[in-house]
This record gives sequence, C-alpha cells and structure tokens, in this order.
Amino acid sequence: MILYKYMPEPHSLLDEGYIRATQLSALNDPFEATFCKEGIERIYDSTNILVPFEQVVRHIQVSSQRVGVISFTEAKDNLLMWSHYANDHKGIAVGIDSRNLGANGIFESLFIPVYGDEYYRPYSTEIHSISYRKLTRYRTDYLDYDFDSLTKGGFLIEFFVFDVFKQKSDEWIYEKEHRSILALEQAERVIFHDFDDLDAEAVRLLKEYRAVNERKFPHPIVQIDLFEITDIISRTYCAFKIAEFSFNPDNVYLFKIGNNKIVSLIEGYRCDENYSDMNINFARSNPALKIWETHLDRNHYTLKFKEAPPSGDQFLKD
Repeated sequence: MILYKYMPEPHSLLDEGYIRATQLSALNDPFEATFCKEGIERIYDSTNILVPFEQVVRHIQVSSQRVGVISFTEAKDNLLMWSHYANDHKGIAVGIDSRNLGANGIFESLFIPVYGDEYYRPYSTEIHSISYRKLTRYRTDYLDYDFDSLTKGGFLIEFFVFDVFKQKSDEWIYEKEHRSILALEQAERVIFHDFDDLDAEAVRLLKEYRAVNERKFPHPIVQIDLFEITDIISRTYCAFKIAEFSFNPDNVYLFKIGNNKIVSLIEGYRCDENYSDMNINFARSNPALKIWETHLDRNHYTLKFKEAPPSGDQFLKD
C-alpha cells in the first residue's frame, strides 16, 4: 500500500530522508494515549503482573511521553487534511511505499537501545492501522489480546505504553490514519532546544563523538546526530537523556527513511514550488519517483492529479 504524509515544509525529508516522530506533547489531539483505567485494572486482575496496579498506570502515563508517532494516511485527496497538514494546500503529500518491508520497515536503520534486564520495549517496524471508537482504549476492548501470554514474556506493561497510541475517537475517522509508533530514544537526529539543561555526562559524550552542531535560526538550536555515536551503550545513555525533554513540543526527533521508500510527491494546488526542477537528492535516489500536480475538479468538490511535466517545462494549473 502507498501511504501519504501531508507536509507543509518537506525539504528535510526530500533532501536528506529525515522524518519527524511527533511526541505526545506536540500531537494535536488532547485525547492521544488516553485509556480506561478500569479496563487496565480488569486486565491487571486477570494476569500475574507483580508490580502494584497504581505503579503500572503511572508507568504508562510517564513512558508514553517518550513515544513518537509518524502519521500517514490512505487518502491523498482529502480536502481537510490538505488544509490542516499541508499549509492550506501550499505544501505537498509524500507517497511512501509500505509494501515488502524488511527488518527495518520503512527506515534505513532502526536503533535498538541496550537496557538493563528490568526493561523491555516492544520495538516494532510495523505500520499500524488506527482503530476509531467512541469509547477510550480498554473500556470495552480489553479482551482483544492474549494479555496472559504477554505477561509470561514480561512484556505487558511496556506493551500498554505503545498500544494506547493505536486508537482514536471516531471523530477522526476521515483521516484513515496509519502510524509508525516508535521510542524517541531510537531517533537518528534531534533538533534540540534544551541543550543547556542536558545531563553533563550526555553533553560530554555528544561532544566526544562530535555529534553536536549548533545552528542559529535566529535562536540557537542544537542539532544532535545520534548516529555519530558508535558505542551502543553511550548512544543509549545520550538518547535516553535527550528523550526526557520530550515535554518540550519544539524538540524534534527525526528518523531516516530507507532508500526508494519515497515513491511519489504530490504538489498541493497552491504550491509555489516546482519539485520537478529541484535537487531533492534523497527523494531522487528512487529512479521510479513520480511527481504529480493537483488540479480542481470544476464540477465536484474533489481534487484531480496529473503527472508533472519534465523539468523545465511550464504547465498552467486549472
């Protein structure tokens, strides 16, 4: 399936392959990651979790802050999403090939941190189709899984942390959303606003591996390239410390898409950019990349798409 990512400003993705996994504090739905506490308690009572119940609930609430979501949609022609997520039709929709995924899914690579024995995070490269319901997670669907088998593996509590991101209110059903749900400490690059408050040992390691670049936009912003840290334990330590600042919605956690996963670019109807003429190096690494223009259907409230002319040609939109 080709999934689409609406974007107001796509150059980080098209030039270098980086896409944001948005943390809870920056998501636009205030009900994100909410769940029915009574439903969790019913699951808890039916399993053999040794941790006190209130501690389980607290762990889900705290750990969900360190989860990032990359949202895609089946719909390339949704008028509302073009307005909301693509700068009033001035941006683009990027087509991502989600078929025939390997071990890293749609990503070039996916860092797996090293934890102590007491930790487990159910990393998955799967892209999940969102379910839409009127009631919050686990209110009525607490029998949907074999929770007992997860308990035996010691995985259940961390499973909850990611699972609460797989359901939304049915008010959002028009988005036809699919999600990649990731741990923020897996990020390859972070655009970071809180460097002055970062743990001293993490700062030392980042500088030792030359993983820090200061940029001014006009305010100082630190770009942290975690992929530069070759020692897995050092990278895990730094990544965890940086993920603790996910409460700041301005911090941007970036993951790198795999080569050839970008298969199409759809220019919004009001897009001023001509992507056919641009040196979008990463996107063009796929020789099969197609670029489309958007036009209005003058008889219906729908959009039409036409493949863009070759570089240098001019085409007048309807």
